[in-house]
Amino acid sequence: MKPSILIADDHSMIRKGLKLYMQMNLGYTDMQEASSCNELMKELVKKKYTHLIVDIILSDGSTLEVIPNIRRVYPDMHIMVFSM
Repeated sequence: MKPSILIADDHSMIRKGLKLYMQMNLGYTDMQEASSCNELMKELVKKKYTHLIVDIILSDGSTLEVIPNIRRVYPDMHIMVFSM
């Protein structure tokens, strides 16, 4: 199965930079972006992702609060949490 990646960060430069790096250096093409916890949850309903790259704090809350729910619904999803 090809990776389907969702990048969630409230800084557009970080999202675009990660996306560009993974496209140019790793060859990934199936990537979407979210800028808030609300957008993250809405995007997860739209499509099944294999990977989630998420900032620990987004503009509308902490992703540490939503990750347990994401793990329950998508137990096979690989999740990487990062912060500065």
